[in-house]
Amino acid sequence: MADGSGAPDRRTLRIFLHSGFVWQLCWSSYWTLFFLRIVIDVGLDPLQLLLLGTAKEITILLVEIPTGVVADIRSRRLSVIIAFIICGFAIVGAGVATSFAMLVGTQVLWAFGSTFRSGAEVAWFTDEVGSLEVVDTVLPRRGRFEAVGSIVGLTTTALLA
Repeated sequence: MADGSGAPDRRTLRIFLHSGFVWQLCWSSYWTLFFLRIVIDVGLDPLQLLLLGTAKEITILLVEIPTGVVADIRSRRLSVIIAFIICGFAIVGAGVATSFAMLVGTQVLWAFGSTFRSGAEVAWFTDEVGSLEVVDTVLPRRGRFEAVGSIVGLTTTALLA
């Protein structure tokens, strides 16, 4: 919660900023390696790549509202935690998937998990802080944390590749 000065609680702020960093770090690392893997190791053709992306986007379209309702009715914080867990399983699954059908399954799982996070993180932080003015000052800072997470993820992935 925010203290009397309108500033967010340090723990809440730290969680919000660092979760953005971690998400972007994982996301940028995962997607870079995933696309290299599905083209080079698995050998998907252009049609399969198109179908893979289509399955992911259709999943997002179908589950965005129901997962948003879960966040609004049950818990926005819980929704974010669910997103991290489901997407973590999707990342691991994509690393061990050997067929096109399995890869589609991991993308559907990733899309499903990511919709739990969509909007819930900022809404959770806004609830915790209780002030849109404070959130407006923190969001650019979070954007910087996310940018650093992306850079670290891409750099690490490039060094490993």
